[in-house]
Amino acid sequence: MKKLLVFALLVVSFSGFSASKSDDLDMEALADAKLKEMGVDTSEITPVKKHTASGFWTCQGIRLHMGVELTAWQNLDTQESFILYEDPSKEDAPGPVHNGMAYIYSSMSNPAYMRGFAIDKTGKQLFIQDELKFSKYYRCKRDQ
Repeated sequence: MKKLLVFALLVVSFSGFSASKSDDLDMEALADAKLKEMGVDTSEITPVKKHTASGFWTCQGIRLHMGVELTAWQNLDTQESFILYEDPSKEDAPGPVHNGMAYIYSSMSNPAYMRGFAIDKTGKQLFIQDELKFSKYYRCKRDQ
């Protein structure tokens, strides 16, 4: 009798667990409910707009991930992170990029180490600046 009772409890608990996993949960609604429960005002929260140049790239043998708003990028080989040093400018856009934007990033571990990028107008082409010849840029390849 005890074995039957234990088996019935196990069946009920596993069926409840699988039913909870199979339901489609709205994570945004759960997050909003939790924030409201904590007393956080969510009326001013706006979703982040993803830039077309964000994502995974390979530039001159460097595998990198460009952040969603292009405010940071990370070298995936060395795990070094870079943050935007100054606002992007159109005036400094390099030769291969017409009507694009130039970005300068500073390393978080060594702020004196900087890397430059240029992005075309559509955001589909990324160029990395040469470390020695600053006027030279190399095209990056998007990773899938």
